[in-house]
Amino acid sequence: QREEMWRVMKEKLYPGEEDLIIGADLDEIPRPSVLEKLACDPPGVLPKTPICLQTKDSFYYYNYKCHIKFEWKDRPKVLHRHDDQESTCRTHIVNGSTHCSSCFSSLADYHIKSISNAEPIQHDDMQTNNASVIERVQNCRDFWLRSRLDSKMELRDSVDLGSVPLIVTRHPERWPHLMGKGPLYEDVTPENQSWTH
Repeated sequence: QREEMWRVMKEKLYPGEEDLIIGADLDEIPRPSVLEKLACDPPGVLPKTPICLQTKDSFYYYNYKCHIKFEWKDRPKVLHRHDDQESTCRTHIVNGSTHCSSCFSSLADYHIKSISNAEPIQHDDMQTNNASVIERVQNCRDFWLRSRLDSKMELRDSVDLGSVPLIVTRHPERWPHLMGKGPLYEDVTPENQSWTH
């Protein structure tokens, strides 16, 4: 899938020799300060591509309070057009991005991911059960019910604003769920409209 997108992008957009291209999923967000430095560095100073923007301590689930102690090492990638999109990183920038996995505004989106992802479902009866989903989100537990990850997940008291995309910090009223505030999901009934029990 990524290889096909890479091929079509080069075919349709004709990136130049010195253009930098970011390969990332929607929830893999490069830090603006890192992108600014890469964009402004002269070609001779630019690190060797592909450049991987590691998450370090900035991997989250559901919102920016549910933290997971896991480092996303190989994405997002910064590449030149001649790079192979799936090739090994030649440079790593530590804490170069944030990742907010399954940070949906609706329960419907949660269920779409459950049926469309390649991750094997551990507990079929619980994966799509709304009460189980809400309990997982409220208590910062793994999306796929993998018990081995329980010790890596922690519900923090506050949001580390340095990990939140700038547009969200400027407009928290637009995305309150990302800050662990307001309605749990747009399509959840009022009695469950809370981030905590």
